[in-house]
Amino acid sequence: TFIPMLFTLLALWLFRVPAAAILSRHFGTSGIWWGIPIAWVVGVALAVTYYHTGRWKKKVIVKPYCEVPLEPEDSEAEWNCSKF
Repeated sequence: TFIPMLFTLLALWLFRVPAAAILSRHFGTSGIWWGIPIAWVVGVALAVTYYHTGRWKKKVIVKPYCEVPLEPEDSEAEWNCSKF
């Protein structure tokens, strides 16, 4: 949830607020409202880009610890895995 939060903050403070300020000078209150969908498009573009990189697949809360059998004949042996 940290990465989407960063995208939201970036879209809000780096795009929505400046776009609303700039557009309000030219279009009045309609320009303020156009800042919102502009920031949404930027936020979606960031999220889609992050999704396609695949970095989100590598995030884990707790890495499992497993004792893997060393001998090939022990392949039927039960692996001792725990989450701590």
